[in-house]
This record gives sequence, structure tokens and C-alpha cells, in this order.
Amino acid sequence: MYWATEVGVSVLGLDTFSMTSWVFRIALILGISALLGAYFLRTWYFSRRRIVSHIITAEYESPLKLNPVEISYLFNKKLKQRDFAALVVHMAQRGVIHFRRHEGAKMVYPGPKYEGKLRPYEKMILDTVEDFKPLKASDLINNYETIFAQDAEYDSLTKCVRADLEKKGYIRKNSFLQYCWVLLRGTTAILAVTVWLSLIIFWLYTVFSEGASDFGSIDDLLYSGAVFSAAMFIPVLLAYAIVKQLQAKSIGRGWAVRSAVRRYWIHIVGFRQFILLSEKEKLKFQSQALLKASSVNTLPYAMTFGVVDNWRDLVS
Repeated sequence: MYWATEVGVSVLGLDTFSMTSWVFRIALILGISALLGAYFLRTWYFSRRRIVSHIITAEYESPLKLNPVEISYLFNKKLKQRDFAALVVHMAQRGVIHFRRHEGAKMVYPGPKYEGKLRPYEKMILDTVEDFKPLKASDLINNYETIFAQDAEYDSLTKCVRADLEKKGYIRKNSFLQYCWVLLRGTTAILAVTVWLSLIIFWLYTVFSEGASDFGSIDDLLYSGAVFSAAMFIPVLLAYAIVKQLQAKSIGRGWAVRSAVRRYWIHIVGFRQFILLSEKEKLKFQSQALLKASSVNTLPYAMTFGVVDNWRDLVS
């Protein structure tokens, strides 16, 4: 990009200006450092130390009563066998199904009783258990795809969960446009800090140094900013897209949700962070009974987040 980085301008008597200027370098470093520093400080404090340093006095329940596969979809988009196993454990905790050993194998049976409303895909699982009882838990987990393959429209667990979330008004039917808007907005913000802020700082430096300004210097400033922004737009856009995809694993795909969920988004992200910390670090609970209750209730969610290594042993 030699043509873009060596654009010569005349700003208040300075005959040559390029990205090799020491003032521009300093301004660029300060701008990037301030942006990254603020971001990582916020992430470190609010997502980690604030939770670890406080005593937990109440069980942390899932926001909006989202089940494990619904929360997993908001972070990962594609559901896997581990997510299905977490859903089965969650259904057993609610009494929709139950496990019982028979001839050395863990079997799945319907009930004992559940009076709440089931999601469509939960009803499909319950119907399978009732049709094939007694059913080995390992067979249910290993052949989970066949349960949903019978549906011509929603032939996978991922599609069933997405359709149910769309019906509730929790997620957008087509989130691609919103995702593009997020990328455009983020790329613009990055360019504003790394290019325009640096150029403005450089321009202000020349103004105070020379003690005067003119319209020609402003035109040169705008021209340089436009050239640098155009040269950096595609690389920054691609880099930011990669970052957003990586961030989706930790802070979720916020661009895909509607306002009904967005107002609780910080709680959903905090719920995930709480589970990860409770599994990896010794958090301070008010009592051992509360610690045990919280560990049991959050077990299916911990399975979906990949912090339960022996999740197969729980259902087989």
C-alpha cells in the first residue's frame, strides 16, 4: 500500500507528511493503546474479579428461564451431542424423565410427573422415551439425531431450538444484516480512533506549533483521512469479523437477539461467566448447602459450556 502510506500533504508549512512521521506514530500508538486498554480493563474487572471477590448469597438461575440448549445456541449457534446430553439431564432434573438402572445399564423412563409446558423438541424426546421404553440412556444420546430427522422441516436439534426461539420473539429470523451493521459500526469506530484521531492530534500539534491554520490544511487533513481509511477499511473489516466470531464464544452473538432478550443480555453473559468460574475457581458461597444446590442446578449448563469432562458418564 505504498501509494496510500506515502501521500504527501502540506500542513501549515510541513512539506511532507506520511505514516512514518514520529508525531503520527506517537498519536497512533496512544490511540490504539487507549482503546485496547479500556476494553481489556472492563473485561477483566466486570467479567472476572468482581464475581470472585464477592460472597454468593443466592442461587444463580438462568435468565428468562432459558434451558441449556437455548443458551448454548446464543453462544455457539450449532448444537452438538454434548448439548443434547445436557438437555436430557435438565429434563431429568425437572421430572420430565428419570434414570433407573436395569441389568447394569442406565435406562431412561418417562416421568414421574411434569405439569409445566414443554418445548416442541422436548416433547419429541419425551415421545421417543415413551415409545421405546425402557430405553438405554447411551442409545438415546448416541442416536439423538434420528429423533429430529423425522421432522421434514426441522430435521435437527439446532433447527428446532432456533425455530422455537424465533417463535418466542427472542432471536431474529435473519441476523445477517444486523451482523453486517455491527461489523460496519465497529470498523468505523476503529478507523475513527486509529486514523482520524491520530490525524487530528497531528493537525492540532502543527496548529499549536505554527500558531496559525488555514482552510488548505483542513482540506489536506480530510484528504489524508479519506485515503488512509479507504486503504485500511477492508483489512480492518476482515480482522474485526474474525474478532467478533471469536468473541461470540465468550460474550455471545448479541446481534442475533431481539429486544426481549437484549435487555437481559448482560445477565446471560454473567450467568455463563458465573458457571465457568464456579467450575474453575473456588468461589465463596454463603453455605455448603447453597454451594451444593447451585452446583446441581447449573450442571446441565456447565455441560453445554464444556467444563464437565465426564458428561458422558452422567447419562450412560
